[in-house]
Amino acid sequence: MDSLATAYEGCYGVFVNTDTSSVGQKTEIYAAIKMFEQAHRTPEMRHFVWSSLDYSSKLGKFNPKYKATHMDAKGIVNDYLRSQPSSHAGESLSWTILTTGPYMENLAGDLFKNAKTVQ
Repeated sequence: MDSLATAYEGCYGVFVNTDTSSVGQKTEIYAAIKMFEQAHRTPEMRHFVWSSLDYSSKLGKFNPKYKATHMDAKGIVNDYLRSQPSSHAGESLSWTILTTGPYMENLAGDLFKNAKTVQ
């Protein structure tokens, strides 16, 4: 994480947007938590913004039919962040979760097409 420490030097804040499909769910969760922890250790850092999606499995009461790995990874990180202190007075690190909808470009691809199930 030396490269993160170097990148964070002198920064007020960081906006983090990771990609589950490139690295996988476990790696995304690990990397996101590491980025947050490094931000927390950086004296000048005051704001960590996590780009997220809804936690589909949790919203679907962990019914496997609602599992969406890319959304669940971000939701797991959301839960982790919510368990961490956040400074609102600016004396130390605060965090924000920015939950967005899907990118409009994804509507044209296979991501949102109906899937046929074989029984």
